[in-house]
Amino acid sequence: MTQIVSYFPKYRTGRPPKSNRTMFNAILWIARNGAPWFELPKEHGSRKLFTATFVYDVTASC
Repeated sequence: MTQIVSYFPKYRTGRPPKSNRTMFNAILWIARNGAPWFELPKEHGSRKLFTATFVYDVTASC
């Protein structure tokens, strides 16, 4: 987990984010199943929140 911490930036405003482990598990689930975002199980949290967080993280790293 320490190797990927730098890929999850700290948030400064708004609602506290989901744990990095939850977000990472959701990314792995999508990659393993080849499923679209809208099929993400509820155990990984809100699909809308996850997608927005993922898109923000990707664009912030560019």
